[in-house]
Amino acid sequence: MKMTGAQTQMLKGIITNPDHPELQGTFKQGSFWIVTDSFSCFYFNKKPNLPNCQGVDKDLLQYLDIPASAKTQRVPDIDFMVRIKNISNENKRRPFPYELDKDVNLFVNPYYMLRIMKILPGATRMFYSTRVKPVVFVGDDDNYALLNPIRYDGNSPYINHEGELINPNLGEEIIKEEDECNSIKTVMSM
Repeated sequence: MKMTGAQTQMLKGIITNPDHPELQGTFKQGSFWIVTDSFSCFYFNKKPNLPNCQGVDKDLLQYLDIPASAKTQRVPDIDFMVRIKNISNENKRRPFPYELDKDVNLFVNPYYMLRIMKILPGATRMFYSTRVKPVVFVGDDDNYALLNPIRYDGNSPYINHEGELINPNLGEEIIKEEDECNSIKTVMSM
């Protein structure tokens, strides 16, 4: 996979965390070049155009062993995820969690999922087994990405797997049409 300039810029954004100088670049484990910010992790067969870094001692390759019992799902359309991210932008404190799988009770940060989809546009399938283990995205040319799920307390708003904003405190969906109607200004005519 030949990386575009935009993909390389997104990777450079991942490695800029000043709290983790050991992750400010790419490092090799096994046959993969790894780029991570501890929220998501990318595995490339070819070295990306990033500086080398120390990396971590933890075996990050273990997460690529997908159990036979893992669920598989198609990666959503990128336009759908952009819409999810835009809905999530409504919360200024932190993004609304996105419910990836209702049955597993699996939630992810929509920003990080969209970032994975942009960096690995050839990823069409994702695998997961529980709500605490990372979601594995399988890209083209044997490139992979991991996304760590987030904990969801069950009491705050979230975006369900169909793209609807749900507010469990009210026990109902937040209906955008009502919000839009309330924000329309009436113009008086003479």
